[in-house]
Amino acid sequence: MEGTQPLARFIAGVLLVVLAVSAVTAAPVAPAGAGTIGGRVLNGTHRQRPVAGQEVLLLRMGAGGPISTVAKTDAGGRFQFDGLAADAKIAYVLATRYQRADYVSDPLRFSASRTPLTADLVVFESTTERPALLHRYRIVIIEKVTPGVIDVRELVDVANPTERTYLGEPTGVDRRVTVRLPLPPGASEVRILRGAAPTQFSGGLWDTLPVTPGVRQIAMSYRVRYWGASAALRWSIDVPTGSLDVFLPEEKARATGIGLQEKPPGTLRGQRFVRLGAENLARGRDVAVRLSGLPANYRPLTRAVAAGLGLVLFGGLLWAIVRNRAAGRPGEGADPEVSRVGPSGSPPR
Repeated sequence: MEGTQPLARFIAGVLLVVLAVSAVTAAPVAPAGAGTIGGRVLNGTHRQRPVAGQEVLLLRMGAGGPISTVAKTDAGGRFQFDGLAADAKIAYVLATRYQRADYVSDPLRFSASRTPLTADLVVFESTTERPALLHRYRIVIIEKVTPGVIDVRELVDVANPTERTYLGEPTGVDRRVTVRLPLPPGASEVRILRGAAPTQFSGGLWDTLPVTPGVRQIAMSYRVRYWGASAALRWSIDVPTGSLDVFLPEEKARATGIGLQEKPPGTLRGQRFVRLGAENLARGRDVAVRLSGLPANYRPLTRAVAAGLGLVLFGGLLWAIVRNRAAGRPGEGADPEVSRVGPSGSPPR
């Protein structure tokens, strides 16, 4: 199978995260070596037609580290893996690569009531022609505001309404771009939480994962820095967007929408948020939020300039005094009685 080893390492990384953050409940299991996982590879572009001769990777995660093995589909698109450890603490993942796109199953686990296991892999014909992608929704949450820093989290829904997997358009590098995610100017410390393999560019992110038919969610976080006590966050719309909503904690700042309307406030994780939003946004449109009443953060340069001007003024005044004393001008720093005394100590004639 094309790219089997890189794909195995990718799935291993995903499963390590999953297993690290989720607890596995102990349950009765079938005897070790008695497990079977089978299924079919089907072509979703051609009405679930079986795909023959397709290599399928089975990756096992558990004690002892990842172990992978490969099977090939028969004329009916069927594959099967036998002799597997049927332990509920072990997770299995199926994967295949078809026309330069990877397709991965959800993690599979055996239990007393679930053996053998069956899972089909549905693949699609690939295309480099950009389909009519859309964001059904885009949710922006301003999570925290500290002096000079706004912490933002976004959830973007990417939908491909066609029956072909979009591989992306060339960028002049070794990767293709499928989805562009413009971010507010000045966004930094961008982190992808799930759903994308990004390459960062000056105005946001480029996603390089193929877009399969259906819906994929991309979650990310970033920071926007500001000076003073106000800031503006602007988003450019790259694909048609069903709705865009911005949530701001009620007590953090005052918000004014540009291209966004006030909506009923919402509650997230027990906290009330002010909400601004818009619907049916066309590609090429910009929307923004103006925030005021933020925790003040003034530029260190401003303080330095003020201090420098003070020193300049003080230095100028001091120089004037010294110069006047040297010139012996009465009323400008010289003693009038001293100025009336001649070189010999007697009053001048």
